[in-house]
Amino acid sequence: MELKDNKLFFEHHELASSLRTEGVRQIIFDGNGEIVDEFHSQKKSLIVELPDNAQYLLRRYWTNSSYPEHELFSIPSLKKIAGFHRETTPSEIEGLSIPDGIKNFLHEDLFG
Repeated sequence: MELKDNKLFFEHHELASSLRTEGVRQIIFDGNGEIVDEFHSQKKSLIVELPDNAQYLLRRYWTNSSYPEHELFSIPSLKKIAGFHRETTPSEIEGLSIPDGIKNFLHEDLFG
């Protein structure tokens, strides 16, 4: 994943490696934790133009056993803030310094 000219570039197979992993919603949040855009994973290379207020990217992935393997990145640095997997607890999410809107999304996405 690379950021250039307010566009995210993903290489072939970077977001999805099979038909099973294609089509997963990838979420872009603003600084308040509101969803400002989304796109879907695919096996081929992908370029995503970011909204001007994009601050976070949640890369979502589900394993063959239906466990989450999500990663949250800051924009524009693309620094990984946190990873979320089957052992992630609600209290771990609450302890993160991220907007409440993202926390709420993660709670719903990971724990129903």
